[in-house]
Amino acid sequence: MFLDPVQSYDNVYWAFKEIDENAHTTVIRFYEEQKEHIMKLDFDENFEMQIIYANALFETGKYYKHLAICDKIIEASIEYNIKYHRGEDIFYTTLFKKAVSYFNIGNLAASSHILSELIKLDPKDKFTIGFYKKCKRCDLPAYVKNARAIGILIFLISAMVIGFELLLFRPFYPEIYNKVWVIRTYFIGFGILTILLSDIYYRWDIKKEIEIIAKKRGTKKI
Repeated sequence: MFLDPVQSYDNVYWAFKEIDENAHTTVIRFYEEQKEHIMKLDFDENFEMQIIYANALFETGKYYKHLAICDKIIEASIEYNIKYHRGEDIFYTTLFKKAVSYFNIGNLAASSHILSELIKLDPKDKFTIGFYKKCKRCDLPAYVKNARAIGILIFLISAMVIGFELLLFRPFYPEIYNKVWVIRTYFIGFGILTILLSDIYYRWDIKKEIEIIAKKRGTKKI
């Protein structure tokens, strides 16, 4: 049974500070049960508790709730000009985690947008760039999907041809077996090449896109 720490303390903030920040479930339960009191705290205390609560939501996969609290943290950091919290760039970190949450709920467009804006802020952040690439690779354009579909179709047709090779051409028409084998081999090669080239081009396209975004440094529209 969860015991309300406020029963033992006069101040909800100090009661909250008694909880291990890594005890994410306890942090979430306390914050949500004492939210009415937390909202009455001084800004600094309220803001710190929001950050800890947001991290607990993120770490436990409660992404929809995390997205909601992220907006409040970002708005407060802008309004009160708060850049760092405990030595961490709170604006950048919160936005990055917001992008990850969007990614995890399947909103790839929103995730990509936030990550692109973060790249403008810090074009050398390899972690953000890496996650942006991951996000884009999960959101394939039509030409890559079509190329993969064509490749798979070619492989299926090739499998049927192999069946005919073994059951028909090889035992009954050995004189044309080698020709069929060569045609089938080229066919499979074309399928592999179709998939491979479309993937290589898309990776190159993402790389060029990142370079273009990075050149727009300082023009964030989050």
